[in-house]
Amino acid sequence: MSFILKKNIEAFAVVDGKFAGKTFKHGIKYSAIPEEEKRKFSKVKSKGAKKS
Repeated sequence: MSFILKKNIEAFAVVDGKFAGKTFKHGIKYSAIPEEEKRKFSKVKSKGAKKS
């Protein structure tokens, strides 16, 4: 399953934990996201935006 940042959410960088230093931006699919930030993402199908 892939995830993409919701349109109404600003891009952000994670500062601690497993994803520390990772920046999440619009237009990129992510195969893994921080559990505590999951509300900022939508589930998406395989085709479309670039993967990260």
